[in-house]
Amino acid sequence: MYRVLIVDDMEIMRKLMRRMKFWGSVSGFELVAEAENGADALQVLQEQAIDVVITDIRMPKVDGLELLQQITTLQLCRYVILVSEHSDFEYARKGIQYGAYDYLVKPVNEANLQSVLLKIEQDIPVQNVNNNNQFERQVQTIQTYLKQGKGTEAIAVFTHILDDLRESDKFQHNINISTKKLYGIYKDLASYFLEHFPWLSTITTINRYSEIMDSINWQQDMDKSTFNYCENVVSDYIKEMAIIIEHFQYTTGHNPVIQETVAYILSHIDEEINVAQIAGSVHVNISYLSNLFRQKTKMTIKRFILRVKIERAKILLLENKLKNYEIAERLGYKDYEYFAKVFKKHTGQTLTEFRQDLKKIGE
Repeated sequence: MYRVLIVDDMEIMRKLMRRMKFWGSVSGFELVAEAENGADALQVLQEQAIDVVITDIRMPKVDGLELLQQITTLQLCRYVILVSEHSDFEYARKGIQYGAYDYLVKPVNEANLQSVLLKIEQDIPVQNVNNNNQFERQVQTIQTYLKQGKGTEAIAVFTHILDDLRESDKFQHNINISTKKLYGIYKDLASYFLEHFPWLSTITTINRYSEIMDSINWQQDMDKSTFNYCENVVSDYIKEMAIIIEHFQYTTGHNPVIQETVAYILSHIDEEINVAQIAGSVHVNISYLSNLFRQKTKMTIKRFILRVKIERAKILLLENKLKNYEIAERLGYKDYEYFAKVFKKHTGQTLTEFRQDLKKIGE
């Protein structure tokens, strides 16, 4: 069954389409969701897999054309059918240019809608041939969002990829393809993280994910339990990296000086860092940099440095190779007591308590 979402701010129009007799096994298309506007529709699309969107053009909040653009950008659905009044013909034509599959005139005629859905049904096998290209584009979209510091959007695109894998015929007939496609996504993103965010290895558990994925025998036949396991691992991987990038990497909307400052701090975590060093590296005076950073990020440079070092300390505690005072020294703190105090203030636990909790989790 192909899953259909109807979007229209008029209940009577949604009711008219709901009552059409061809839904279900007769046509192979199932009406699974409705939305009153484009904003609600985007929420539905991010929560579940949808094959076809039938949307009105004129709606409050987010109209049909804006919804279409969002769907196309985020690759949330392959087929969008626009519905319009006669007077909206120019809008409908613009929608086709934006990537809509077809358009229908209100009130929607059952035979006309069924005809469009039949064309979609015939087109789907052809589109499935290009699934690899689709996944490549989706991974590129994730990378673009990550580079912009938009972790939430990146996670939403990956969630849609998972929905595609679960719902596709390929998943039902050959789980090997879907599982190994997940592995391919992981490898592509791992290379991307290494190139663009090398500092992730110092304040995240990114290396642990590499060990987990490398421990799987990818030459063997996969089953559903392996797919579910890989799905959980890769989901956790992307979510953790995306959240950290969004949290620490100031990109979208920020001054280039701020970006250079953050990059310097993230690249020198295991050193004693001060504002004078950073100002020299970005070629501005200390006062200007301090004021600009506070204005743009709502925190001082010293506080940001401390946040980064606290995260780094957590990873060093997880690795369990250094003693507490050695961790403080590693991070550039000559006064161990001071570092221990600020660590507890920010985490609610002493270094020893945090280490013990990690040990319990690992048991």
